[in-house]
Amino acid sequence: MNAGWGFRGIHDLTGWPAETIFHQNLTVDQVLSTVMKEDPTGALMNSASHYSSLGTAGRNEFGILYTHDYTFLKVEQVTKNDGEVVTLINMRNPWSKESYIGPWHDNDTIWWEVS
Repeated sequence: MNAGWGFRGIHDLTGWPAETIFHQNLTVDQVLSTVMKEDPTGALMNSASHYSSLGTAGRNEFGILYTHDYTFLKVEQVTKNDGEVVTLINMRNPWSKESYIGPWHDNDTIWWEVS
């Protein structure tokens, strides 16, 4: 598959039913609730980044490529030392070339705040 909708690729490869959730009109909490509900079921999930005329040559300030799909690996909730619970989604770039550089990236010092 060179391009297209990720859910169609999942359906074509597995034969499983596929669903698209357009999150423009949802809050972050609503999106996380949906993802957390589906994660334990073993549902295959992916997310697409915003379209850009730059295509995948462009990326945002967090290193997320434009016009690109990412695979959800798992969802976890962590508790920081101050008691704040944070929901994190572990995602994979199928190209495995670029890395996320925003908050909670692999080497972010915020990990020291997790109890």
